[in-house]
Amino acid sequence: MKKPNLILMIFILTITFISCKDEKREAETENKVTAVLNVETADYEIVKIEDLSRKALGKKPLSQYETSEIEKLPTNKKILYRIVLSKDVKENQVKPTVEKIITKLTSDDSDIDEIILWLYSDKEISNSTFDIGTAIWAPNGKLGNIDANIAKNNNRDNYKIDYQIKNNLDQYLTQKSEVGDKLGFTVEERKQIFKEIVKAEDKANEYEQKEQDKVLNRFGTINDNNREKVKTEYNKISDQAQRMTDEYKSTVLKKYNITTEQLKEIGREGQDKYWPLD
Repeated sequence: MKKPNLILMIFILTITFISCKDEKREAETENKVTAVLNVETADYEIVKIEDLSRKALGKKPLSQYETSEIEKLPTNKKILYRIVLSKDVKENQVKPTVEKIITKLTSDDSDIDEIILWLYSDKEISNSTFDIGTAIWAPNGKLGNIDANIAKNNNRDNYKIDYQIKNNLDQYLTQKSEVGDKLGFTVEERKQIFKEIVKAEDKANEYEQKEQDKVLNRFGTINDNNREKVKTEYNKISDQAQRMTDEYKSTVLKKYNITTEQLKEIGREGQDKYWPLD
């Protein structure tokens, strides 16, 4: 009986092993692609649009253009959009959502040459720096490369989206949502407490300013003869204003049954988030 060729058997086993690995790799890749395609995009709201358009100078410095050349250049239509994403957005939804937004924007206006998206988790902070991240749609994902050819012919070759997304976004958003109810109060309740804190301080400040004006009217011009007297009067007024502030804040503490530290924390939160006072 003829013995099997050992080399041939090894070759067949090797080919079979490689084939199995390739099939496994293809299956894993297919699963990953399917997972990405199955990611739902997040809801969003465009809260502000800023037109940053300029002449399509390309990479050539402005100083190298003649005035007549600049006048003939087409416009580089560059738009900044401030966008608030839904509060339940997940990190893996950000990129698909951005792609959806840019597809919609460019479909509605094919003349847009550069798009900047600033992404926010809350409308209240949309007047400041983005917290979720930013995305740029432009040639090679970089601003400042729009020349006359691109702007005039809407040439979108080499366009891509460049992302900068906050590290550990899911953790950040989870922690942010957990402070919705904080110190035993909802956001709206803390906003009301903040308003009352500020109003208490405003009352004391108004008193201090009014009384100081009275002192000035009484003494007239401040000179070496009355400087110390005016200073003494001012100190008395400042002390009284501080007592009034303490009294007003004490009323707020009792009203909401909170401590001084909690009051300070709400005050800091209101300042950090630019809570409205009206």
